[in-house]
Amino acid sequence: MLEEKRLDQIHGKIDGPLTLERHTSLHGMVMGDVTVPAGIRLDHHGLITGDLVVEATGAAVVHGMVAGAVINTGGTVQVFGRVGAISDQGGRETYVAPAAKVGQ
Repeated sequence: MLEEKRLDQIHGKIDGPLTLERHTSLHGMVMGDVTVPAGIRLDHHGLITGDLVVEATGAAVVHGMVAGAVINTGGTVQVFGRVGAISDQGGRETYVAPAAKVGQ
C-alpha cells in the first residue's frame, strides 16, 4: 500500500489530455483524457470528463466519476464510483464494486 504522502495531489481544474508521471491522487477535475502509464498508480476521487486509460502494470482506483470510458489495457483497475463504460483490452478484468455505476 502506498503512503498518502508519496502521492502527487491534484486539486482544481486541469486541461487534458494528461499523462501521469508519478503516483497521483486526483481530487479535482481533468477536462479530457487521463492516461496511467506502466508502473504508475492513480487514486481518483474527482472528475475526468474524457476517458481513463490504464496501461499494462498501471493501476487505478476510481472513487470519483469518469464521464467517458475506463480503458484497461492490462493494468489493475477497481471501480467504486461512476464511469461511462468499461473496456477491458489487455487480458485483465476491471473490478466493479456492487455499488458502482457503469453507463448510468
